[in-house]
Amino acid sequence: LISLSNGLGTWLRTGDVDSEGREVKGTFYQKDQDCLGCLKDLQRFLRKDDPDTRDVFFKLGAFETARKDLVPLLIHYPQDHAIVYNSLKVLTFLTMPVNTTSARPQEQQQLIDKVKEAFLLH
Repeated sequence: LISLSNGLGTWLRTGDVDSEGREVKGTFYQKDQDCLGCLKDLQRFLRKDDPDTRDVFFKLGAFETARKDLVPLLIHYPQDHAIVYNSLKVLTFLTMPVNTTSARPQEQQQLIDKVKEAFLLH
């Protein structure tokens, strides 16, 4: 999961050089080459996540994947329909309603709220 989260992209700042060799001015989120594949793999992991323990959900919440990668992908690549669509699919998995009989429902709700807050922070 760490590799998949890191494979989505990275933040570039003034003075950095982007993938095409241009110097960056300001702050920009650059998707990695394997971004789409990583998004699809994240979906696969989330689909197979144990509904009672939600281990994958908790790991992605701890990594702050929504705030650090998914929302920035939506903002910086709105014209890339495959990236937008697959980012939204992952975000949908991360905001699914909590099953109150599953493990740690309050913690799950807190992470869901953080995912929703990510949209307001950008």
